[in-house]
Amino acid sequence: MTYREFMKIYNECTKQTEEQYRRLAKHFRLSDSAFQIIYYLRVNGGTGTLTELYRHLFVSKQTVYSSLQSLEKAGIVAQAETKGKEKPFTLTRTGIRLAQQTADKILAAEERIYKLFEDKETERYLRFERRFTDALIRETEIILHGS
Repeated sequence: MTYREFMKIYNECTKQTEEQYRRLAKHFRLSDSAFQIIYYLRVNGGTGTLTELYRHLFVSKQTVYSSLQSLEKAGIVAQAETKGKEKPFTLTRTGIRLAQQTADKILAAEERIYKLFEDKETERYLRFERRFTDALIRETEIILHGS
């Protein structure tokens, strides 16, 4: 397989995966960013700061902020009253119920998919992803900084 053939298939798979999550967000009548926030909070113990969310989601900081404001207004998330520079957002009781009807269903489906593979396959896949990502980060730095 050539590099271009590999990248074409790799990019198609990535796009198809992302499209499934977009379809699910639409099915649950959530914006992509609201869905991603609920999913992230569910996966990460029900809490996350604006910075954490921005760094992990594929949307702008302003989009994350706007979505958090909408979710807060709807009673789905609340910002914790803590001392410190950045107050974490958490799922409310309403948010937990919504997560059970949305994110939890997807997490269960992902777990079923995960169980289709042997440990060696998942380990090999993750090693590849990690090496590819690390190499892409290095190459990006070379392009951006010319070194």
